[in-house]
Order: sequence, then structure tokens, then C-alpha cells
Amino acid sequence: MPSKLEQWLHVADANGGLDLSLLDPSEASELVTVLRDAALRDLAKLGDVDAESEDGAYRDSLLKMLKVSQIG
Repeated sequence: MPSKLEQWLHVADANGGLDLSLLDPSEASELVTVLRDAALRDLAKLGDVDAESEDGAYRDSLLKMLKVSQIG
């Protein structure tokens, strides 16, 4: 992730989310791309995990984020 975007990860962590309309459109697009790439890498590492496990809950969250990030 480019260092210029790292601050937004802290904002998202602190607030439980991030309104991308607060960012310059090009930065918002870049941030979404970086987060989607990271989610896809994590999903590949997780593979087929037990849905009831902690990893299963994380996998479900990643899948939801990927689905939402395709909107707009």
C-alpha cells in the first residue's frame, strides 16, 4: 500500500469503516484496489476453512467486503 494511503487505514480502524467520498476520487479508487487485492490474497491463503471458526468468520467478512466494493 502506498504510504500516502496508510493514514486512511487508521481512520477506518478507529471508526469501524470509512466513507470513501471523503477522499479524492483517485485516492479512493487506489485504496479500494489495494484493499481488494489484500482481501483476495488472504482468501487464497485461507482456502476452504470451517465456517464456524474464527478464520471462517474472517473469510465471510472478506467476501462481504469484496461484494460491497464492486458497487458504484
